[in-house]
Amino acid sequence: DDSSKRKGMGGPVRQIPQDVSYWGALRVMFSDSQFLLVGVSILFLTPVTEMNSWWPSFLSHTLGRSPGEGAVLAAAFPLGFVVSMLAGGKLYDRSSYSGRLMLVTFCLVALTACVLALRVLTDFAAAQTAPDAGSGAVWRLSGVAADVDPARAASFFDEDAEASEDEVGFGGVRVEPADDKHPQVEERLERGPASLGVTMGIVSCVFLIGLFVGPPFYIPTGVYASNFGGVRHCGTMSGMMDAFGYTSTTLFMTMVGHLAALHSWGGLLDILAMSCFLGTMCFGFFMYRNLTLKLC
Repeated sequence: DDSSKRKGMGGPVRQIPQDVSYWGALRVMFSDSQFLLVGVSILFLTPVTEMNSWWPSFLSHTLGRSPGEGAVLAAAFPLGFVVSMLAGGKLYDRSSYSGRLMLVTFCLVALTACVLALRVLTDFAAAQTAPDAGSGAVWRLSGVAADVDPARAASFFDEDAEASEDEVGFGGVRVEPADDKHPQVEERLERGPASLGVTMGIVSCVFLIGLFVGPPFYIPTGVYASNFGGVRHCGTMSGMMDAFGYTSTTLFMTMVGHLAALHSWGGLLDILAMSCFLGTMCFGFFMYRNLTLKLC
């Protein structure tokens, strides 16, 4: 058709033989350097897409918002996906192989830059919501037992008592032993919200991360699986590529859970930035080799 006649376009130069068995197809896949390269690329980039599960907690803790507000703000991430996938597919189809290389590379470089910018803004938010941040910090009482008047809750505590270990990190917690006169009461001091400017900056970064990770992660890999796997083996290829991704997700989720418990979101973003950088290098090389192979 007309699209295949454009400069730099053409059909794939190789494909898994369609008459081989499932195990034969796997042998071809894992002996192919291009398949291994895209698998490693997916391994590094999948954690970014899986952050969709953690953005509400991240935004809630970082910005000093309630869990509900954090979930609402986290909608910026899938919104970025929607916008990029609607526009990215059309741009990808209309581009030559060299144009696709530039499109994917631009998205991945921008993705890495957005994660680094988010890391910087997270430090600003932490400074604003710290206890000694002056007027920028708003501390509030929460978590008080339902049958206790919050206005009188503070009187239940010994002001000279040493803080428990739970006071370290995000907010502070002290629990007074229950007795017949006073029920058990928990006092939790939570960070107040960050400034509007920092909040908008962080939410914008979350949106842009979704915007830039979608096209390179989903579009070239889908086209590659269809062309290299063919009608008979494209499903097997898609499954194997997802296996690469969810292998890294298993490790990443375990790490995220540990860092989230410590409220070390900066450390999490450092890991995510390094993952994006390595994914950019691998995927960029994959797309560069595609100039000759013409598989996606």
